[in-house]
Amino acid sequence: MRILIIAGLPNSLPKFDYDTIVGVDAGALWAVKNDLALDVAVGDFDSVSDEEMIQIIQSGAEVHKLNPIKDETDFEVALSDSLENHPDAKIRVIGALGGRLDHELTNIFLATTPKFSNFARQIMLQNEHNIIQYFSAGKNRIKQIAGMKYIGFIKVGADNFSIENAKYPLKAVDNFSEIYASNEFLADDELITINFTSGVVIAIHSSDTKLNVKAIGDF
Repeated sequence: MRILIIAGLPNSLPKFDYDTIVGVDAGALWAVKNDLALDVAVGDFDSVSDEEMIQIIQSGAEVHKLNPIKDETDFEVALSDSLENHPDAKIRVIGALGGRLDHELTNIFLATTPKFSNFARQIMLQNEHNIIQYFSAGKNRIKQIAGMKYIGFIKVGADNFSIENAKYPLKAVDNFSEIYASNEFLADDELITINFTSGVVIAIHSSDTKLNVKAIGDF
């Protein structure tokens, strides 16, 4: 099962082949206006007008309208529902990066929380310049994504973290930061290896130039 979650207002129209498309709040309206086959709409919909809400309902999507007074964000509910219904799904998220910084940071770190950490490897966030993946403790081999020159790592409770077969390797005993930015692959067909004994590591593939999101393959 492949699920596309539109968690905000993307700058590009994706051309992916997905089994289910979930729109979060204004992301649902964006999907409808861009003629995507919206399956589920989730949110308190405080960012859409009454007329726009009618458009979402008339799209035929299954609508889950939430109470605006809640502890979870709309995106968190959408992600939780998607994994509850399809625990083995691969989930790609667009529209979650950019805009309000508090929303962006919440979206980036959501997969590292105890609620989602067991599913983190199944989740990918992306925009035109970045693709974010998550890795669990152990030995992980990472391949370069076409068009993405750089890769950075954020440790979230990750102990004994090491980087091998990269332009800037790191021994576990030499850890000096929680964030390691601007690393690079040695060659297009080389794999970077990261190893750690606990927690989650966020891997950020980045490009200085705008990436055509249609060209990105599955994960």
